[in-house]
Amino acid sequence: MLSRILLLILLSASLNAQTVVDSQFQMARIVPDVLRDPSHALPVTAMANPETAAAFSPEDGPFFTFGNDPSNWWLRFDVDNKLQEVQAVVLRVNRKNIDEYSLYQVAEGRPPELIGKVGAQMEGQDAYALTNGYHFNLTLTPGTNRFYAKACNRIGSMHLSMSLHTLNDFQRLSREQVLLFGLFVGVMFLSILFTVVLLYQYRDPIYLLYLVYLVNIYLRESYNYSADFGWLPVFQRNVTSILIAASFGAFYRHFLQLKLLAPRFDKLVKWYTILITAIALLVWILAAGNQGAVLQYVFLWSTPPISFLPLLR
Repeated sequence: MLSRILLLILLSASLNAQTVVDSQFQMARIVPDVLRDPSHALPVTAMANPETAAAFSPEDGPFFTFGNDPSNWWLRFDVDNKLQEVQAVVLRVNRKNIDEYSLYQVAEGRPPELIGKVGAQMEGQDAYALTNGYHFNLTLTPGTNRFYAKACNRIGSMHLSMSLHTLNDFQRLSREQVLLFGLFVGVMFLSILFTVVLLYQYRDPIYLLYLVYLVNIYLRESYNYSADFGWLPVFQRNVTSILIAASFGAFYRHFLQLKLLAPRFDKLVKWYTILITAIALLVWILAAGNQGAVLQYVFLWSTPPISFLPLLR
């Protein structure tokens, strides 16, 4: 009985990273096996070594996070093409704010082929404008197709997910993303314009704080959709999320008049806001100076206060 249970566990683990493409296929989320490489020393050619292959462990689901860890993370997954002819599909990575993502395809008897390499600090990002992720065109031969991906984020948290789409399904998804981003830009434009009018009319600092809050949200999302024109890439990538929390905290205090309603709580929110603003300035300086190792400690210790303020809503 125990041997059967172990067999089922091993079988489920081996199937965990396989996605099936057949006549009914439209879209599927990838659940890969993962391998941590803290030394950044493993090349893709080492993935086939028995010891390296055995070191991979299956992920629990398609949405995975590795925390504030600057290691290289190798992702292994198979796509089983059940059809008799070659299939063209699209692999989508749902995150832009990542230092590096390299995708390789392995064919029997041939060295791994680099399909593409993308990342926040690399050139050629215009090809991914108006979408909040990266994508790769894949060619699947009949049978099992193996892929390896190397993902790394040296600043901030490391998390992402991958999905496989037919060409038609990916085109549909792309149209939806463009529509949603256009709707977002329209709503933000009207909100900012309305806030500017109120600020001009009443001269109340609360509208200035709300305006800063809205602008940071817009800067953050425009960066995620590669629609920022490259104005302040370091600021938008590393600082805007922190300033969203800081500006909301300042707006929260003044809008609710916490100084009158709850003086002690007002002091707490005030000092958290000051702390988060200071962290944002420090992150901007360190990121501009490529101090990734120091930044990891800043992100690690600043996550609790940054996460606290949104809970006050």
